[in-house]
Amino acid sequence: RSLIKQLNCFFRCLRHFPTMYHIACSTWFTATGKAMPQYFKFEDDNGDIQTVRDILVKYTEDKNYSGIPSREYGCEAVIGGLIREFKLIFYLEACKWVMLV
Repeated sequence: RSLIKQLNCFFRCLRHFPTMYHIACSTWFTATGKAMPQYFKFEDDNGDIQTVRDILVKYTEDKNYSGIPSREYGCEAVIGGLIREFKLIFYLEACKWVMLV
């Protein structure tokens, strides 16, 4: 195959891998200890700080990534003026949040 076709295939494959952003997340905890993300901030690809509010949590699921306990939140919100679906991952032991978009 030509180099152009190989590069096109490579970039098509890259679209299937989400980008991870470390986030600062304001979280509300219920009386039973359930964490609910309220809003978060992150540094975008241009170096600007973005604030994401009005998060619609579609599902939550307990996960183990390489033996690291975490909770995954499937979410939807307006990011950069567009409605986007993304995942928020809360690493329980480290008390850290990341966004996968």
